[in-house]
Amino acid sequence: MDESLEEDLKNELAALRAGAALAAQGASPRVVLETAAGQMTHVLRADFLEILRIDHRNKIVVFAAWSAKDARIIDLDHWLLEDDQLAREVIRTQKPVRHDSTSRPAAADPPSEAETFAITSSVGVPIVLDGKVWGAVLVHSIGDVPFAADTEERLSHFDASMSAVVTNILRTAAVEQLIAEQAALLRIAELVARESAAEDIFHAVAEQLGRVTHVSGAQVFRFDDEELATSVGSWGPVDSGIKVGRQLNTRGNSVTGQVRATGLPARVEDYSSVEGELGALQRGVGMRAAVGAPIRAAGRLWGALVVGSIVEEPLPAETEERMAKFADLVGVALSNLDARDSQRVLAEEQAALRRVATVVAREEWDVTLPTIVRELALLHRVEGTVIIRYEDSELATILAAWGEPDLAQFIGKTLPFGGSNPGDYVWHSQRPARQHGFTEGEGLFAELSVQLGITETLAGPVFVENRLWGAIVVVTTGPGRLPPDTEARLGQFAELIATAIGSMKSRLELIESRARIVQTADQTRRRFERDLHDGIQQRLVSISMDLRNVEQQLPADAVSRLQVSEIADNLVAALDDLRELSRGIHPAILSEGGLVPAARSLARRSPIPVTLNLPQPGRHPDSVEVAAYYVMSEALANTAKYAQATTAEITIAPVDKSLVITVSDDGIGGADHTKGSGLIGLEDRVEALGGSLTVHSPPMGGTTITAKLPMVFV
Repeated sequence: MDESLEEDLKNELAALRAGAALAAQGASPRVVLETAAGQMTHVLRADFLEILRIDHRNKIVVFAAWSAKDARIIDLDHWLLEDDQLAREVIRTQKPVRHDSTSRPAAADPPSEAETFAITSSVGVPIVLDGKVWGAVLVHSIGDVPFAADTEERLSHFDASMSAVVTNILRTAAVEQLIAEQAALLRIAELVARESAAEDIFHAVAEQLGRVTHVSGAQVFRFDDEELATSVGSWGPVDSGIKVGRQLNTRGNSVTGQVRATGLPARVEDYSSVEGELGALQRGVGMRAAVGAPIRAAGRLWGALVVGSIVEEPLPAETEERMAKFADLVGVALSNLDARDSQRVLAEEQAALRRVATVVAREEWDVTLPTIVRELALLHRVEGTVIIRYEDSELATILAAWGEPDLAQFIGKTLPFGGSNPGDYVWHSQRPARQHGFTEGEGLFAELSVQLGITETLAGPVFVENRLWGAIVVVTTGPGRLPPDTEARLGQFAELIATAIGSMKSRLELIESRARIVQTADQTRRRFERDLHDGIQQRLVSISMDLRNVEQQLPADAVSRLQVSEIADNLVAALDDLRELSRGIHPAILSEGGLVPAARSLARRSPIPVTLNLPQPGRHPDSVEVAAYYVMSEALANTAKYAQATTAEITIAPVDKSLVITVSDDGIGGADHTKGSGLIGLEDRVEALGGSLTVHSPPMGGTTITAKLPMVFV
């Protein structure tokens, strides 16, 4: 064997062993192949050697290269296969190809790499993996002597050995890629299992996806209404273009826009022609190519995963498939988050409903509706809530309001609701309604919505006794939309409002009924007292005067005069008894002077000393004054009869919107108003006005009776 040929074979084996050894040590594919390429270049006495790969777009990518000269023709990006005639012919024929200066095709315009670098001889052989052309090995010489005749054969031997090396490298890389991918998915799954916050999961998905796909950036988008999408997770350099929380329009042919339009994976290889807001932003951060995958949750398109590259090399063909795994995991996470949120919302909703129900059960009518609007706004995380009551002639009264904008300014006002607004729709359809945007609306409610900056309003009907009573309204000033389940959740509060209104109505009807009974009794007493005073009393006074006149006309020693005098005295006593009785029926001093003079009159007539703590003289509603008078009268009567007290005290004081009457003594105590005393009638009278009566009477501790009478009725 020729010594030079033997040396060449040794060098070829050394090149292969060097590549295999580096591969076994876990070196990167480029290092392995470039090491082998360098030694093979020396063996073949070539100036350049390239190991090329053909990508899915039919473009050449330099996988490894070596140059024995300072001048290099190696372009580490990519170029169209048509631009390299030698490589194109090798791929097309799947056979070794030689181009010497005499056999080279005609000069190209612009000049090819061979012409540019004065290459005189080139040989290329295909690299076939699994029966398909994967790429090619090319060697070039710029010397005067072309490659030896056996170069194709020797290069083919090298190529066959290198194919095995490349296969092992690719398989190892695929395994490592799978391991990295599974590790990334596991990290995300752990976050989901730990019930981490949604923003943490979205950020982790973007980061892990970006790292395993070796891209420049990754985004998680949530699709909103009106072709809008919000970035909820971001990682990588492209984060400078689309920050988390930013909402963008998806209209156009960006990857995100295509995913939204089709619900399928999408790919963009060149962003120079992408239209729309997203396209402009992504070009601004230098994005060259991107791939998107749909995210589905609960059977609907929820959003998209997007990865992008700022280098010209296209993203691998398997990127969509790999992204789908992450998208599926996001879908699972969203389902878990939805279930968790549903449980949280349900718990919050039940807690809010319990708080409102407690207020309703306590019959705290003055805070019932304000509590409902506040709880509803906090639960739905909206800016404001309103309760309106429909009146006749398309008018509505604002009964309660909470939140921003300043809705409290409208409480108590009655406004026309006709026009383009949910309140009008509820009035006519008796169904829930919502409206987004009021710039083209008509009517006062639409005008007020524009002035207050309200962007969306949702109204739900409130039925009381199967009749439309009013509506509960939620408003927002943000750019987003209220969730689609808001109407259903609003209905629960509407039912609670109906219960509260029904209870209030029943309570009011009971109060009004009892008040009418008491008022009728008082009017009867007043009329009876007036009839006694103006009728019988006056007649008796007149008879008494006539008897006195007769008495004066009779002789002083006449028996008849003595008899007439005795009759007149008895008549005066009966008249006094009648006056006392009439005062018990309805004291005239109360009607004429009010509560303060009446209290002083009761104290003067009391058999035990009474201390008075009275407000300035003034008048109160008749029903309040009458009830207060009888509380004082009955309490003093009980004190005189049963308490064995030495002193008593009466205090009358206005407190908030009520009048509080307190009667106390220093007697033996032990009074029980449930055992048939006159206090039972007082309790009925006080409660008929919506007030309350309490009796505190511990044994040997005196008795205190307190009546609270509202001066402003429900």
